[in-house]
Amino acid sequence: MTSALGYDRWASGAELHARFAEQHFRGLKAAGRRWLAVASAPVWIQAGWGLLPDLVGFWAILIQGGCLVLTVVFAALEHRWSARAARMEAFPSPAVVHTLWSSWDEVRSALWSGLALVSLVPWVYVAVGRPYPRPLLSASIAVAVTVFVLLVAAETLPRLGRTGSTR
Repeated sequence: MTSALGYDRWASGAELHARFAEQHFRGLKAAGRRWLAVASAPVWIQAGWGLLPDLVGFWAILIQGGCLVLTVVFAALEHRWSARAARMEAFPSPAVVHTLWSSWDEVRSALWSGLALVSLVPWVYVAVGRPYPRPLLSASIAVAVTVFVLLVAAETLPRLGRTGSTR
């Protein structure tokens, strides 16, 4: 038989675990999007100019596909733990988790998602084996460079605003 105090302790521990798991998978999802964008460099080279040997292009497709699968899995796990934590909020809990997720983090997350999405366009063409149309290549490069410049600004500007901080 569990007392009310024991149940509260269990509920607060479960909620705390769910919040930590949610934050953990949010970070892994963000890292997966970064790796997805970085792993696309050889695919861009292969799609645009065909300079890489076929084996290198094949491995680049596999690596970028693996990053895509991991990112989707991490997003699903983050959603699962977020839903579990939301269900646990119904119980009174003495444990409180404060997360530092600012509006800049939201902007960076959106830009990394955009860059990862743009990098999937040449991946599809290379994976299917079709030639990448030149007008689409120039438009894709323009979009990727624009998102990358915005991403550099979003990564840099919040750090410039902090003075006297060690973070």
